[in-house]
Formats: sequence, structure tokens, C-alpha cells
Amino acid sequence: AMPSFNHLDKNALGDIMAYLRDGFKGTTIGTGKKKIIGSEFNGKHLFERTCAQCHGKKGVGLNGPAIGNKDFLTNASDEYIWNMAAYGRSGSQMKGNLHGQNGTSDLSKKELNDIVSYIRTLEKKSPHLNGISTIPGDVDNGRIYFNEMCSQCHGIGGGGGNGPGIGKKGFLQSVSDGFIAAMMMSGRDGTEMKKFGRGGIVEIDGNTAMNIVYFLRNKDKSEVGKKYVVGTPQNGKVLYEGQCIQCHQKGSFAPDLMRSAFVKAAPVGYLQATMSLGRHQTAMQSMIRGNAGLTELSSKEINDIISYIKMGKE
Repeated sequence: AMPSFNHLDKNALGDIMAYLRDGFKGTTIGTGKKKIIGSEFNGKHLFERTCAQCHGKKGVGLNGPAIGNKDFLTNASDEYIWNMAAYGRSGSQMKGNLHGQNGTSDLSKKELNDIVSYIRTLEKKSPHLNGISTIPGDVDNGRIYFNEMCSQCHGIGGGGGNGPGIGKKGFLQSVSDGFIAAMMMSGRDGTEMKKFGRGGIVEIDGNTAMNIVYFLRNKDKSEVGKKYVVGTPQNGKVLYEGQCIQCHQKGSFAPDLMRSAFVKAAPVGYLQATMSLGRHQTAMQSMIRGNAGLTELSSKEINDIISYIKMGKE
């Protein structure tokens, strides 16, 4: 278990962080520059056989994300893509494909190199989804069902809440209709998003799911509410004192999160993303369940902490 470092002063902790940042500079998997060489031709056939059923032809996205998206490919290194393909992603439906991983496929390292090389070619001709629905639907019916079943987590018009802002332009431009519908019908492993298909917490049919997708794609901009967070400050106080204060107390090496200027300036979405994903090249690691980070909090517990922080005064 990770022990407490309360016996060290802020200067000592700062020295440790400076050493870590200097010693491991440039080795982060998401941003490494090492180029993987493989056969683009063979990779295309392997991708279509192994990956396209989830990520779509040319990576446009189906029930898996649009990995052919230029924004993704610009920010993801070859090593990152290779590791996701080889070992899967914790807390998601993405399983490993490398030989011996007991995943969805049984590929060699060379074959994975070929797939990565092919995926890189998509960056030059990245699919443009433009947030436009590719299926017909009933926007009014979709609005009714979204408001009844989805808005309590995803916010008014998908503006974001305890769940992500699935009605926002940035999200809609990076995913396909099939991906959104599949997440509704099947849920997402390792998250609080449960399935709405047969045997789910609510049962909807495929037509209703597509109507919800059509609503998200075709709603008026005025229907998208501001991101909000629902949490219990009392529980957040207990969690903050148990999980956060050892680094973020006044005078420590990490920011004082209870300072009124910070509380006013930090958007809820920024706090949620930072606690869930961590911050690159800092000591702040993921705190969300399933990410093998500092601790294992649920999204509700993270929102409880944020609700407590937002009540903070200097």
C-alpha cells in the first residue's frame, strides 16, 4: 500500500517531484515519439478482420470509439495505440488482442505493428463525423425519452452532470451513432453506465435508442444546459479529508483546493476530469475506480468531493 508522506516538508516533496519529472521525461506512453514500423497493407486487412466490428471501417466508430479521428491520432502515440490493442483498457470493453492475453483475438507483436501502421494512415484522411446523424429518427420522441431516462446523469440536453456531456459538440463529433446507441443498449464495463437493453435497469428497444441519438444530433443549441454536479457535501468532506487533504492542505506542495479564488475559477468539468484522469506530468494521478490510480472512487464519490470543495471559503 502507498504510505503517507506527512513527515516530509513541502521542499522535500518538491525535490522528489523535480527528480521524477526529470528522470522520466519523455517516457509517458500517451506522448512518446517512437514510431512503430509495420505493413500498412497487412494492417488494413487485420484491422478490418479484428477491429472494424467495434471501431468501424476506417475507424469511424461503431460501439467502440472513432480511433480514426484526427484529434485522437494527433494526441496518441504509436506506443499508446499498440498497448491499447495489445493489453486492452482497464474499466472498458476493450480487451487485449496480443497472443497470451486471452482477449478477443490472438495476434503476434508483428501483426499489432501492422495494425498500428495502418491506423496511422487514417490520420491523413481522418473521417469527419461533423456531429450529423447518419440514421433517421424522431427527435420529439427522443427528447421525451432522454429527459425521462438520461438527463438526470447527463444533464439537460446532454450538457453534462454526474455523467459526461454527451450532447456537446466535441463529444458528438468524435463518436458515431452506433457507438452512442451501443453504450445505451449494452452499458460500459467498469463504469456507472448500465445497460438499457434487455435485462437492463430500464428496457428500451433499438428504435427508441436511435430516436435518442437523433435528438442528441438534431436538438437546438438552446436545449443544452450548463454542466452541473449533484453531490453530498457532508460525504465529500469525509472523503476529502481521507483522500485529498494530505497533498492539498494549505502550505503543501499541491494547490490549496479550498482557496476561494480556486473554487470560483475551477469549472466542475475540470475538477471531474482531473480527479478521474489525473494530470499529465504532475503527481496528480487518477482517482476513478478501475484506472489503477491513487484510490478507487466512484463517480458519485468524486462528485461528493467536488460539492464539498465548491462550498469552500478561504
